[in-house]
Amino acid sequence: MTSIPTSGPPTSPPPLRSQTALLEEILARLDRMERRLDLLATASDNLPGLGAMMTDVIDEKVRQAQDQGVDVDAALASLGDLVIQLAQPRTLKVLVGLVHELPRLEPLLAQLDQIPGLIALAVDTVDELIAKAQANGHRVEDIVRNAFLAAGKVVGLLESPQVVGLLESGILAPEALAVVSQASHALAAASAGPSGRAGLFALWRASRKPEFQRATDFLVRFAGAFGHRLEGGPAALPGAQDQLKLPHLP
Repeated sequence: MTSIPTSGPPTSPPPLRSQTALLEEILARLDRMERRLDLLATASDNLPGLGAMMTDVIDEKVRQAQDQGVDVDAALASLGDLVIQLAQPRTLKVLVGLVHELPRLEPLLAQLDQIPGLIALAVDTVDELIAKAQANGHRVEDIVRNAFLAAGKVVGLLESPQVVGLLESGILAPEALAVVSQASHALAAASAGPSGRAGLFALWRASRKPEFQRATDFLVRFAGAFGHRLEGGPAALPGAQDQLKLPHLP
C-alpha cells in the first residue's frame, strides 16, 4: 500500500486530565438540570390542586358579593370601562399631574380628619343660639323666616338696575376709592382740629392757599360732570357703562 503523506505533523490527543474535568462539568450541569426538572414536575403535579383552590376562593368572593346585592357581571363590565377610560392619554395626563400635586395636597388632606369635629362644634353652637333665642322669648321659626325674607330682599336689591348701574359706574375703581380715602382722611383731620367761625374774608384769605385751590378745582370739575349726568332729570340717568370723567376747565 502507498502511504499518503500528511501536510503537517500529527496532532497529539488532549491530555487525560482536561478530558476528565470536562466530563465532570457536563455531569454537574446534567445534575442541575435534573433537579430543576424535578421541581417543574412537582409544580405541575400541584397545579391542578392550586387551580381548584383559587377557583374556590373566587367563587366564595363572588357569592359574598351577590349576597350583598352586587351584580358581579355588571361590576366587571364597569371595571373594564373604567380601565379603558383610565388608559386614555388625557386621563393619564390628569392623573400624572394629580400625583405630582399630592405633596402639596397632603396638608389639606391631613385637615380632613378635623371636619367631623368642626361640624359637631358648629351644630353645638347653633343649638346654643337657638336655646338662648327661645329663652329670651323669640320664636326660631320667625327668625328663620325673616332671615330668608331679608336674604331675598338683598338678592333682589343686588339684581336691581340701580345697584347694577352703581357697580358699573366706576365707584369701585381704584381712582374713585383713592378719592374717597383722601376725603375720609381730610374729614377726620378737620374734625380733630379746633372749631371756630369763618366769614367771607377768611374764605377769601383761604382761597389764596394752593391746597384750597386744588380742592376748589376738583369741586368745580365734579359739579360740571355731575350736572352733565343730571341733564334731563335724575330719571334719565343711565346705567353708566362708562366711568365718570371730570372735564378740565381752561
